[in-house]
Amino acid sequence: MGGQPKGKKKSKAKRKEPYSNGGSGLTGLSPQDGMKLKMQEKAKKKTAEKYTVEQLLEKTEACMDSLEFEMAGRFCQRALEVEPDNLLTLDLLGHIHSELGDTQRAKEVFLRAVQLSPNEGHSKYMSLGQIHTGQEAVQYYTKGIQILLCMLEKHAQAIAGAGAEAEASPLQDSGSEILTARDVCVCGLLFCGRDLLH
Repeated sequence: MGGQPKGKKKSKAKRKEPYSNGGSGLTGLSPQDGMKLKMQEKAKKKTAEKYTVEQLLEKTEACMDSLEFEMAGRFCQRALEVEPDNLLTLDLLGHIHSELGDTQRAKEVFLRAVQLSPNEGHSKYMSLGQIHTGQEAVQYYTKGIQILLCMLEKHAQAIAGAGAEAEASPLQDSGSEILTARDVCVCGLLFCGRDLLH
């Protein structure tokens, strides 16, 4: 009819819609952000397959021992992605943030640990006591001391029941925290100075 042959239509590249992650509520992301998210999830999955939480925590502690706190934070964060409610991981991550000077993030991590296990593990309370000031600090230290005293009482009962073997074992609470000299010093200082605070 018009005398012109019909040629193949050139298909225009369709512009992709903002990234949608399978209906998981992450719509509206740019393609770059979507790709970044996809790569992070892939790396997370690969890490979970490649390393156990214990292995990641060993790497974390090795980095902390060599004062590589940023790298330690990365390993610890990966361990937390695999097991979000792991109390040891939260404790380590809180200490890493403290060492890096990020007290706000340290506080958030320690408070998450308190939320998960309020009556076990004295270390998080001692750390929160260091972060806070005034009466709030005293309350955190007091809670940590209560947990330590409970742990000491359980250890004394175990010694009485088991004898020399229990006496030689390190003093631990059920959260696998070992009592440190710093914890004992803080307890002593708070008990000696509690009259000064009131």
